Amino acid sequence: MTKRTANRQLSMEAFFPTAKSSSSDPNLESSKRIKTSDPSARNLHSDSPDAPEWFDNKSVLIGKFGVPNKSAKIAAFDLDSTLIKVKSKYKRPVDENDWVFHNKNVVKVLRSLHTEGYHITVISNQRGLKINSDKERAKKLTRKSQLKTKISNIAKQLDIPFYFYAATANDFFRKPGIGLWHLMSIFANDHGQKIGKQVKGIMIHASTLYLDLDSCFYVGDAVGRPDNWRSGVPKDFADTDLKFALNANIKIYTPEEYFENATDIPKIEIPQHPKAIVQSHNDSIDLGEYDGDRAQLYQEIRSNMASDKMTMVVMVGSPASGKSTLVINELVKDFGFERINQVNNTNPNKASRASFIAIGKKYGAKVYSAHVNVPKDLVKHNIAFRSFSKQAAEIIRFLGRNETGVSTPTQPTAPSTNKTAESQKTLLEGNDPKNMAFEDIFNHLEKTSPATDQLSIIAIHSFFSKFELPTKKEGFDNNYVVLFEPYFGKDGSTNSELASVSDIWHMYLE
Repeated sequence: MTKRTANRQLSMEAFFPTAKSSSSDPNLESSKRIKTSDPSARNLHSDSPDAPEWFDNKSVLIGKFGVPNKSAKIAAFDLDSTLIKVKSKYKRPVDENDWVFHNKNVVKVLRSLHTEGYHITVISNQRGLKINSDKERAKKLTRKSQLKTKISNIAKQLDIPFYFYAATANDFFRKPGIGLWHLMSIFANDHGQKIGKQVKGIMIHASTLYLDLDSCFYVGDAVGRPDNWRSGVPKDFADTDLKFALNANIKIYTPEEYFENATDIPKIEIPQHPKAIVQSHNDSIDLGEYDGDRAQLYQEIRSNMASDKMTMVVMVGSPASGKSTLVINELVKDFGFERINQVNNTNPNKASRASFIAIGKKYGAKVYSAHVNVPKDLVKHNIAFRSFSKQAAEIIRFLGRNETGVSTPTQPTAPSTNKTAESQKTLLEGNDPKNMAFEDIFNHLEKTSPATDQLSIIAIHSFFSKFELPTKKEGFDNNYVVLFEPYFGKDGSTNSELASVSDIWHMYLE
């Protein structure tokens, strides 16, 4: 195997201290024939045992090629611009044959990793495969068929067993989300043997339980490198691969480092964490532009209540800034306000606020503005969180569920093709997920915690482009600023100690 540059051990321990894992000897399987009794492939279909097996639903496309090593050591790779690159002169491939390996070392490096006992997996974002309407169905199905052909051809040249995971929806399975990493982890290790242990007060990921994270790594090109990081090379289109590795708490390499032994790679900058975004933005707010903060607003409200004065509070803030959360959990619950909700009305400027001020003045109310001051980057993060936080928490809880006291069988149990409600309940409550078919796992996740559609980025840009700071000149008696504080409910947790929505918010989500 080619020599690699020094490990990039980029850790999120400041946010997620994780249990230390001990290594586990891999149980290598020499046969390349697919065992149809393998529970992880039981719901996949092929004409012959030697053919690739595929599973497909609205969130993922999974391909299994041969029988990958059972191992606690994972060698994971991005696909485009990492394992392969476009062969033609165009930026994007013109068809399923328009590709070549990143360089001549790719095949021998992956074969060497397989020989060393690594479980080889490819994890790729492929949102372009998502079918959003009947009109585009035929086109997307053709594109999906072409991708399958491409991966099958890559597999023939690699001539090693591996899994291919593609995230096709905008949810926790899509990088930088680590839904696919958790799913992969329970099928990668030898019989799902747990090598980690739960530590009180620490969120234990499924991957921490099943994998030797010190021996796991990801190779990807989206790490946030700037323009001309190498002469004439444009900046990375994103930093999702870097954030994915940070979320999974594993090492990250660029393809140039891993396959070329390149030494001209710039230092990878750790992206600003959501918690740090909140802190730095709150510190930058000029409080002199307002008449006070949330505490002073509440003091005014109490004073008005004591003197029997009517109060109106006009909420100002972008989508996903926390306006509704504040109103419902504080103004309504603690002060008895009546909530007037106009869907998607963010009150960004004078014109949008004028009618509320006029009504308040008509009835002699004290009229205040409450500006929930949140930066655009955090809004994007909050929108992703709002869309799939419940899905993410359930993925972690369910795939690590045999740590919660649920009994698990010693032998895989083949799921029935005609399940009654009771047998389905028994299947989900009695079986370890590693002994379940992909179909049953995804059916459970879809029924219990589906991701919701995300708000369009256009709505976010619209608010910030129209925003005007509230002033007394437009009729407000006072204007207050509300500094963002994430709110996760009464105790911030799901019904499992293994995951909580607050832990999900503290991950990189977009």
